[in-house]
Amino acid sequence: MEFQTNTPVNQRVQKVRWLRPAARSYGQQELYLLAGLSGNNQADKVALYECTSASVQSRGAAPLDFSATAKAVAKHPGDLLDMACIDEATFATATSEGSVHFYNIAKENGRPGSLHHVTTIPTSPAERGSSGPSTCLAVQPNVANAPELAVAGEDGRVTIMRADGACVVDTSATHSMSITGLTWLSSSQILAATSAGQLLLYDRNDLRKPVVLLYNLGLTAVWCSDDDLSTGINTVAVHPSQINKVAAGDQRGRVAVWDLRARQLAFSEFTQAHSAPVWEVRFHPLHSDQLISCSDDNTCCITDWARSHDERFSSLLQHRQRVRPVVHQLSTMSANSIDYSVTGQVLACGSDSGQLLFYFES
Repeated sequence: MEFQTNTPVNQRVQKVRWLRPAARSYGQQELYLLAGLSGNNQADKVALYECTSASVQSRGAAPLDFSATAKAVAKHPGDLLDMACIDEATFATATSEGSVHFYNIAKENGRPGSLHHVTTIPTSPAERGSSGPSTCLAVQPNVANAPELAVAGEDGRVTIMRADGACVVDTSATHSMSITGLTWLSSSQILAATSAGQLLLYDRNDLRKPVVLLYNLGLTAVWCSDDDLSTGINTVAVHPSQINKVAAGDQRGRVAVWDLRARQLAFSEFTQAHSAPVWEVRFHPLHSDQLISCSDDNTCCITDWARSHDERFSSLLQHRQRVRPVVHQLSTMSANSIDYSVTGQVLACGSDSGQLLFYFES
């Protein structure tokens, strides 16, 4: 059974991200959500919401008591284009001004309670001039101390900076196309998506020349349509446990999944999940054969790839795919951002309609 509940916020919700709590740092029925808000004749801001429910952990029970309450708000300079949690006390945002802002989450009585802007790091050195908007960022995984942050944008560069906001560490050469999506496959590999329908694989130890994926020998983009040369990829996500599996969503409302080990047969069938551009995709953290996506067509959808007897990922080419909307007519406005809680039991969605939507599936 499926359940939904809404929380009005009176501004466009650009991004939503659940905090990833340290073990036993607060109660099991408490979840904390970060949201980037803009518009409606108000200043841009980031907000922290406390979401509580006595029944959210109980499968099969409607979370009728679920509530999301604003705990803290902080101003945000410029349009917020992406957001990532570094740890339970720090998060970063990418902005239209070509910079990254770092925020601290201070605790009150042992729980997240207030937000404080810490520092701003430009993604391009001053002598290079403006870098253009920073469209996406991602935190280096599996690094306990001093992880790095990868940031990219319209100038086609990938910039590596310390996740504590201290400084820029490394910068790639400029690519000819805007980078629209970014994720770490491992602590040493970065995957970027471009507006030309490419996937670029960067080696963290040598950013100079990425491996170009999704291009055939004729230099025609594999992610393409019959009536145009290429279709831009807007978002990428890596499988929660198998780094060779990657999902993406494009400008034409399609989603697909790749096995990067088999590039000659790397893509599953494109699935027309939406009727407008896909803004974000996420693998379900527990049910990895489910891919959630949100779109400019004001819906969120789950694409299921049915399992075969042989559960090798390459067999997805023969799998039956099923798309089911989980958010119907959220409004007439775009569904911009999605994120699953750590347990996978609560999906948060932010939209241009000025509300947060929470979806539960028992």
